[in-house]
Parts: sequence; structure tokens; C-alpha cells
Amino acid sequence: MIGRELEHTIYRAAMMAQADAANEDVSLQPQHFVLSGSVAPAHIIAVNHEAPMQSLKDAQLQFQLEYILRAYNASYRKWALCARTLEIDPGNLHRLTKSSV
Repeated sequence: MIGRELEHTIYRAAMMAQADAANEDVSLQPQHFVLSGSVAPAHIIAVNHEAPMQSLKDAQLQFQLEYILRAYNASYRKWALCARTLEIDPGNLHRLTKSSV
């Protein structure tokens, strides 16, 4: 069980590092790791105070779509890998994406 958790932690950190990378060179840094029980880095919990207020449902849908697209791009634009990364069924991923657009 610990091996799988470690693998997922490293994979998530690699995705975050890839999203932060300016080019193809990806370097894992301590801020890319969010361990259970720890506080998320400031860039993750930062609040955009300039964003217009909207309903919670609309904000959740917007976040969900942005998060899915970020995972999709980090998964080399492959839906199956994206679904595994997000730990959801590929069919549900497609439905979520279609309903959000």
C-alpha cells in the first residue's frame, strides 16, 4: 500500500512540476509535493480576489473543467491516462468534460 501511495505522490508532483515548467525540462522541487497531513504550498491555496463572484455551482464547474484540462494536458493529451491520473472512469471523465463545456 505504501509503495502505491509513494508512486501516486511522485506522479502528482511530476504533474505539478510539468505544469510549472517553462519548457520540456521538468525538475521536481519540494513545493511540488503535498503530503497527507501537510499544508498545501501557497501557490495552490492562493485566492484570486479579482475573479468576479459567481454561484458556488458555477465556480465548481469552472474549477472542475480547468482541473480536468490541466490533467489532460499533463497526461500528454491522452484521455485514458488522464482518467487514471484523476482516478475516475474514462466514461465519467468524458461526460464531465462534455457537460462542463
